[in-house]
Amino acid sequence: MKLSTIRALIKLKFVLTLKNISAIIGSVLALGFAILFKSTLHAAPFAAPGMNKSFFILQMFFIFNAVMSGIMMTSIPMAQEKEKKTIRVLMTSSVNEFEYLIAATIPPFIIIFLTDLLIVPLSGVSFTVSKWVAYIVISIFTILLSMVIGFIIGVLSRKVSDTSYWVMPVLLPLVLIPQLSHTNAVFSKLSEYLYTGVMVHALNNIYFQKIPYMSMLNISVIMFEFIIAILIFAISFRKRGLS
Repeated sequence: MKLSTIRALIKLKFVLTLKNISAIIGSVLALGFAILFKSTLHAAPFAAPGMNKSFFILQMFFIFNAVMSGIMMTSIPMAQEKEKKTIRVLMTSSVNEFEYLIAATIPPFIIIFLTDLLIVPLSGVSFTVSKWVAYIVISIFTILLSMVIGFIIGVLSRKVSDTSYWVMPVLLPLVLIPQLSHTNAVFSKLSEYLYTGVMVHALNNIYFQKIPYMSMLNISVIMFEFIIAILIFAISFRKRGLS
């Protein structure tokens, strides 16, 4: 593994990611809608009882950004590079698959994480230091798990159009079920076993100051789904490879 090669790839991936509207649209929309909803939304229709408008906006667009962007910023660029044979060219040069994956992970993670941080002041929420720490931990795990799912879709897709068959059926339940968990008993139960639902529950606990923010069951769900996602990616990667 050559650090100079990884640094060069990371710089290249930063530029390409920022220019790829299809990939970054989730983060752009999350910031734009957070600003729009802050100034136009008068009530929080699907918020937990007692939650104010600002925290509802934060919760909604945190999940929207971390999940949608996490999946799309990894799956779409990988599919594009496979379709254009860019990855094959890299693999036949001095770049190996591990170096490529590191370079493909860091730029999207930084962009999505910074967006998550910006959503807090844009939504009008003010955090104490301890709440900031909890929010950052929640953000990191949500982004990483979403990115692994995105990599799975990227490995399984041969071209960009293939990603659409995978992204929406995966994305919609992960985003919508936790948001609607307060309106339906079935959604509420399903939400307990989705990593996005666990993260929304943790954010609710931050707002209502319920400590600990996560139970052992919540942590177990996150770790189990993270391990399963890694295993699926490893199996898919072993069978399909990158090119």
